[in-house]
Amino acid sequence: MSILEKEIICRILANIKIAQGVIDDVVSIKNRLIPLALSGELREKDFYKISSMLTPQSRSPLWEKYFILKNNCERIGAQESNGDFKKNGIFYEYKASGFNLDNALHIVQIRLFHECDYLIQSITDSIVYTFKLTHNQMKNETKLLKASVAHGTNITNKNNANLELRMTIYKESKEWNRWIKEYSVNSDVLF
Repeated sequence: MSILEKEIICRILANIKIAQGVIDDVVSIKNRLIPLALSGELREKDFYKISSMLTPQSRSPLWEKYFILKNNCERIGAQESNGDFKKNGIFYEYKASGFNLDNALHIVQIRLFHECDYLIQSITDSIVYTFKLTHNQMKNETKLLKASVAHGTNITNKNNANLELRMTIYKESKEWNRWIKEYSVNSDVLF
């Protein structure tokens, strides 16, 4: 073990209780974050920074709910199999990817068997990128970016039309720059 690795491990161990305390605090206030952000008492940047401490399974639904409420969208029930929300008569699937160590936008559970468009957000401490794609554009992107089946779905089911797909776009890559140019939208004028 190098000296640097030893220092890092010691720092982690010395601060692990503090880190756990911060995570516990975030969990305890999780249900208040959206009302505080929508009222302006909490800056949107701070909403994302605080909620990024949650697990992806906890923060993604929180971000989706915040997006729907902030943009006055109509929530769609899962049983409708047509995305997450509707705005101006158009159905949308919402996807968000938070800060991660590989500096990438991970888009999972792409359900091309739902007839809807897509709003995808890449969220970091400093910036939120919003991408808007039609159903056909997403279909083309899954082919172009060689999307694979999500969650270890058995490959023998590859002929199943209802497979959920996943794909990754690394930031600052050729694909990322193309997405910025072709699909990036100002989140204040989405609809």
